[in-house]
Amino acid sequence: MTRTIERRVILVCGPAGSGKTETVRLFLESLGLTFPKRPRDITVLMRVQKDDNSRNLGIASAGEEPEIVRKNLRFMNDYNWDVVVCAAKSQGVTTNEVRKFADSARAELIPVLTPKVAAHEIEAAQRRIAQKIATYVW
Repeated sequence: MTRTIERRVILVCGPAGSGKTETVRLFLESLGLTFPKRPRDITVLMRVQKDDNSRNLGIASAGEEPEIVRKNLRFMNDYNWDVVVCAAKSQGVTTNEVRKFADSARAELIPVLTPKVAAHEIEAAQRRIAQKIATYVW
């Protein structure tokens, strides 16, 4: 039996250099999807499935520049999406753009923070956050 969900926007947010894009990349790997490391950022909309559930999943990992965030969200709006995972700085214009996008789509906004951590803790922290993102998709 497939369960119905409302639209969700998962906002991966944190300061510049906190690993937002790499966290999104690790989330995609948890779904069995890989993307080249270059170009660094990912913008894609795809159908994903887990058991009997499927979702139209949008990914927009570029979160530093407001115009790029706006462009990526406009791309998502052109298609039928269920869940969008996007990156943005933890505050300011880029985060506000994502909030406006979620509001206009009447989507639940779920912020997920990627804090700066010590170098030896980065990969483990990113993997934990990527797993957390996956729980919000389904």
